[in-house]
Amino acid sequence: MVFRTTFRIRTSELIFLAVYALFAAATIIDASLITLGSIKTLINYGSVGVLAAVFISRTYSLKQIRFYLLFGIFVFAAYTTKRTFLLVYMLLLLNARYSSFRKIALTSLIATTLSILFVILCCKAGLITDLVYNRNGVENAHSYGFGHYSSISYFALFLTLTWLYLRRRAIGWIEIGVLAAFNYGIYRITTTRLSFYLALFVLAAYVVIVKYHWIRLSSKPIRFFSTIGFPVSFAVCILLHYFYNPKNALLEKLNEMLNSRLLMGRTAFEQYHLKLFGQSIQMVGIKSATFGEGHQVYFYIDSGYVYALIGYGILFTALLLTLYTIVLRNTAKKEQGVLFIWAVTVMLFSISNNAWVSITYNPLLFYVIVPEASNALTRMLDRIRGWKPKKLKLGW
Repeated sequence: MVFRTTFRIRTSELIFLAVYALFAAATIIDASLITLGSIKTLINYGSVGVLAAVFISRTYSLKQIRFYLLFGIFVFAAYTTKRTFLLVYMLLLLNARYSSFRKIALTSLIATTLSILFVILCCKAGLITDLVYNRNGVENAHSYGFGHYSSISYFALFLTLTWLYLRRRAIGWIEIGVLAAFNYGIYRITTTRLSFYLALFVLAAYVVIVKYHWIRLSSKPIRFFSTIGFPVSFAVCILLHYFYNPKNALLEKLNEMLNSRLLMGRTAFEQYHLKLFGQSIQMVGIKSATFGEGHQVYFYIDSGYVYALIGYGILFTALLLTLYTIVLRNTAKKEQGVLFIWAVTVMLFSISNNAWVSITYNPLLFYVIVPEASNALTRMLDRIRGWKPKKLKLGW
């Protein structure tokens, strides 16, 4: 089992990867019961300053400037939602061309793993609490220092995907078994079924697509799927949440299977109107509702698609759908099996959970920007600008 570690690091690339690692680790630790507070704020603004300085130190062509202006949508979303981390996300994406996706993925893997282990060790040492949630009066779900019991399981899913990508050669059955056992162990601790089932899907798809090449990703059916996958998933998800009615037996059954996610989405549509640049949404998570002081009613939008549309806004959501569609199409065209599986997993996961924006432990969005992707977004924009309607020839 060998990783290629003979990387050549330039100064700008080193700064970019160091800032990314620090920001990713701080973001994950801040999601635990270790409250970083002003330290996290300082890291956010410090990251913005350093990354902005790195970005403006480079000369850009007019074509590149037009391309990067698209990411100005992040600025509006950060202002309207009052989430400064979106500015860091934007600048990390803009500076990703200094590095490669492999180095970014490795940085994410190391930062995520170390920060998770740090939180768990603090929990085991008694410095922070292991919140234990009783699910359905039967199962006890452990958070191991994080605010929610599902956090570690979500991290484990994307660590599995990142690991599979970093393994240059197809892995053997023993390693596949170890990864399955790892995710099953996480499931037993956290009782989070969705991430476990998706991990099994990832491993099964890996065997079919990468290990034995039983499916050709560049085939027309797969490429058609890669074009419509994210828009269709998004549309179906939005419609299910918007038209949810507890009197409909089928929708109510689906809502129970999704732990009231449809109800929360429907409530969100009733309380907030859609806006072009998004808005701040006040949510009460299960930690606050269960362990918080005073009576707080649980209200949380789990679906990444629903939250993006209502919270981040129509333009931001359209940009995300475009970027992920490019990833899915490009990886299918280039027969990049693991990255294709990764994108499909994000597509499915975003229906009921919000991880498609989190480039800390899910760095897939960087793929659109890095050089080895041949700048797929720029090529798509060029095709749109150069498109001309075909002349119809009438055979009379």
